Amino acid sequence: MNDKEFADYLEADIETRYEIHKAAYFKQYPESNIEKFHRFETAYLKRQIEKYNTKETVAIKETEIHINQIEVLEYIQNLKIAPLDYRFSINSDFWEQERTKLELASFQSKINNEGFLNVEVKKETVKIYNPQLAVILTSNELPAKDLDTQAETTIDSCEYLKTFVAAYKEGEQYFETTFKVSPEIMFGAGAKNYVNEIHMNFFHLQHRMNEGWVYVKKAEPLILTHKAVKEYGYYSGLVNKVEQLIIEYPRLFAAFEKCEHNMQPQQVETKTDKLTAPTLGFFCGLINKIGIDKKNETESATVYCIRICEKFKLPYTERVRQSYNVNETKKLNKELIEKVLPLIDNETKILIEKYLDSKQPTKQNLYA
Repeated sequence: MNDKEFADYLEADIETRYEIHKAAYFKQYPESNIEKFHRFETAYLKRQIEKYNTKETVAIKETEIHINQIEVLEYIQNLKIAPLDYRFSINSDFWEQERTKLELASFQSKINNEGFLNVEVKKETVKIYNPQLAVILTSNELPAKDLDTQAETTIDSCEYLKTFVAAYKEGEQYFETTFKVSPEIMFGAGAKNYVNEIHMNFFHLQHRMNEGWVYVKKAEPLILTHKAVKEYGYYSGLVNKVEQLIIEYPRLFAAFEKCEHNMQPQQVETKTDKLTAPTLGFFCGLINKIGIDKKNETESATVYCIRICEKFKLPYTERVRQSYNVNETKKLNKELIEKVLPLIDNETKILIEKYLDSKQPTKQNLYA
């Protein structure tokens, strides 16, 4: 339905609008049923709500009596907050077109040679590591199927590219905030733990169906949504920051790709094997709060936790950092006293015990 047809559609009465749409739907999908039509109609109206102005939106709302009224009303109320993220699959014919094949081969060649494809958007330069994603994000007309309505359509990838760029910058900022290190860490005793932490995130972090930040180089986007593109952009920003570090510190990251943690023989369980990340994160928070070893203003939580675990010879994982400054609980206090304090020096142990005792409510003498 083009703009003129839609304007005529709005001039018709409510019943006529509904019947026109229903007739058009069943002409295209004769094997469908009324429930599927109502779902299709709902999705169509939502699209029109996003496309047209407020006056026309009010007219559209009148047809809600024929569809899922509550759903559309809630959608209209939350339109500014949570616009729909439609799910599209790119038509297989698109990938068979000669133009697409040539473009894909060109992107693949650049990525093979340089490791990435630079794309500039309004003076912002981002790196795309996947040739299929590069084709999708740089195509003006993508033939696709709406997976909710099964309707064939053509989409412009411009908005998806904007989503990628914004998420890419978020990923870079997260890395700067979380993994920024001082020269003392980079060239000190904690360097090995720092590199290992980045290695685990880069290659092995489990998120959804993917493994590691580096999945953006391997996995092909099967369903096009802003949510999926945002994840590709976010982790691409992280990958870029890691690769910048590798270039800047080649000796430190010389064995970065080796999974030495998988090649070590199974060891006998030690006392530190039973320590949990929340307890260790709680311990790191106490060390800072009590003032035993204060966190520097320039230190991120990741770098600080790595340094503290290294200092007290305790195991560190990403979950320790995630549990840093966790709220105090009886369970954490109990595990700290039973599992962590026996492993540290006596002076630090006494300071922590004094702090924990000071947090206990004073007992009143009821018979005084």
